[in-house]
Amino acid sequence: MTEIQAEEGGGSLPAAFLSRFPALIKVQVSGKVTGPCVAKSMMGCLLDSLKTTGSSGAFCVVRQSNVRMLDLYRELGRFEEVKVEGVQKEFLVMGRTL
Repeated sequence: MTEIQAEEGGGSLPAAFLSRFPALIKVQVSGKVTGPCVAKSMMGCLLDSLKTTGSSGAFCVVRQSNVRMLDLYRELGRFEEVKVEGVQKEFLVMGRTL
């Protein structure tokens, strides 16, 4: 379990999950950023870089109350909710294959 996973309720993630989504992404966007262009560009570069280096997928762990970041991952990164046992109910695990 990584430190980030422990902080965000990820717990120990199953090997099958990690083989499908090996890269952990944690993005934060300043509230001063008003439009989606900067975040969309940043997410695109990050995902392209992961794909180029051979990653098969990426995941993130987000608090369910953080609607802004959930929307960012869904809309700009095309992440979808992935059910993972052992994750605290206040968190949502989202994944995307590359």
